[in-house]
Amino acid sequence: MIYTLTLNPALDRTLRVRNLAFDDANRVISEQRFAAGKGIDVSRVVIELGGSTVAFGFAGGYGGAELEGRLKQAGVPADFVHIGSETRTNVIVRDIETNSITALNAAGPYATQVEYEQLLEKLKGYKYKSGFFVISGSAPPGVPADAYRDIINIVKGSNLRAVLDADGELLKKGIQGKPFMIKPNSHELRRLLGIDVEGIEQVQTAATKLREMGVESVVVSMGADGAVLVCEEGSFFAKPPKVEALSPVGAGDSLVAGFVLGLDTGLSFCESLKLGVAAGAACALTPGTELCKYEDVYMIRSEVQIEQLA
Repeated sequence: MIYTLTLNPALDRTLRVRNLAFDDANRVISEQRFAAGKGIDVSRVVIELGGSTVAFGFAGGYGGAELEGRLKQAGVPADFVHIGSETRTNVIVRDIETNSITALNAAGPYATQVEYEQLLEKLKGYKYKSGFFVISGSAPPGVPADAYRDIINIVKGSNLRAVLDADGELLKKGIQGKPFMIKPNSHELRRLLGIDVEGIEQVQTAATKLREMGVESVVVSMGADGAVLVCEEGSFFAKPPKVEALSPVGAGDSLVAGFVLGLDTGLSFCESLKLGVAAGAACALTPGTELCKYEDVYMIRSEVQIEQLA
């Protein structure tokens, strides 16, 4: 089982237009709406790839009700704490002529101390199966900066392997909980350690330093260039095939989902990395905030190249 936590989820509203014009009326060709947020994206990909998941997080107001409804429609079981503020809606405009994407990301709703404590009590009392707990994304106003560290300690106490995918202070304080794995991209890694991180060798060195700080496994996503894994089995670089990318949105979350699902089903670290990188590349094939498709993932997986690093 793969559990996910999204403290700042959203409804993503993707609009397709032709020749987006400012200071003028634009006709919307089509519209799609998805339950979104980094942990929710992980859960959606896990379901797409045949795994089992439960999504935790905050949901509020009419937006929260729609979020839960869309998760149910997508086959994703959810167990949210309901808050008094409205779940945010992001608007993504895709110009089909230029293939450009304009994202308008809303601020998250405020979560009170009582609501945050309700979440912690839910996580402490939940009857978990064995598996992974993926903690992803930003936190809404009202949630303390050390929240992920405390949540990691809770889930580790339930014999789950904690996976952290965050940025800034949430990541910096979160790794104090010594999660099983973190998945920064190269920019987040640079901000975390305050050093230049360019190219495979520097990424490997930085990831090795994080292992020395108590993180068991580090996967660093490098966009279309692939990903570096440093773990107990060694250091590896995975390079995906070139694909005709329509949108990079959700590629990192898809990588996390594929990698963790691989480990959860008994694959080696290398084979799990191949599955994760394939899922990330397959995600780029879909427009807007759609995520990867099963058929694309397993087609690309056979073309992912793995290199063991010295």
